[in-house]
Formats: sequence, C-alpha cells, structure tokens
Amino acid sequence: MNLPPLDSYSKAKIGLKNFAQLKATDLRIGQDSLIFHSGGIIHVVPFTEVNYIRVKEGNKAAMGGLMGAGVMLLVSGNAVMQTRSDPFNPFQESTAGMVTLFALSGAGIGALTGLTFPKEYSYYLHVHK
Repeated sequence: MNLPPLDSYSKAKIGLKNFAQLKATDLRIGQDSLIFHSGGIIHVVPFTEVNYIRVKEGNKAAMGGLMGAGVMLLVSGNAVMQTRSDPFNPFQESTAGMVTLFALSGAGIGALTGLTFPKEYSYYLHVHK
C-alpha cells in the first residue's frame, strides 16, 4: 500500500473509488481507514473505498530561485553586452558586480515567489479485495 509518510495532515484531498473527491481537514491515517473532517462531518473511510490521498508536502522555493536567477542572468548578460559595446559608457569596468547583484536579486525574488506554490503529492492506495 502506498501511504503518505506522515500519519496526520491538516489539509488533504481524498479521491474515492466512486470518483467522488472530498476536501479533508484534520486527516488521520489509521491502520485500515482514514479519519477526517469534511463539510463539518467526521468521516471514517476504509482504505478499500479510497483511490488516492493528495497532500501538500513542501513548496517550490528552490525551483523559483533557480528560475529567477536564470532569468536575471539572461537580462544582465544582455545589459553587459550593451554596456561593453559602448566605449563611452562609464560602467564598462564594473559589470561583474552588476551581473552578480542581478542574479542574486532574481534568485531571492524567485524563491519568495516559489514559497507561495505548494508541492502536492498523490498517494494511490490500490487496495484489492
């Protein structure tokens, strides 16, 4: 059986074998059933009736940081090429610091944005009678 790593979650989605989907709060995973609140009612559902459990585990901060740094490296790389091609630009010599600053700020903004996107994992139980 493919159960989530923890035995309790504050929020989850339960997919039943009859194709109904329930939004669960206070989910507890027992020996042979799920216990949770949904619609103000406490439900006890045996594993034999459950198709999957979808829970949130972590966020996408690392991916957001990488994407933000990558985008800002492209933008700052373009700015460096334009700066270096202009012989009268006073910033020609300080482009390395500018690229680093842009990449770090892009990584920070991307990581903060990634914090708002949770990672959801589905655990399919596949209990056979």
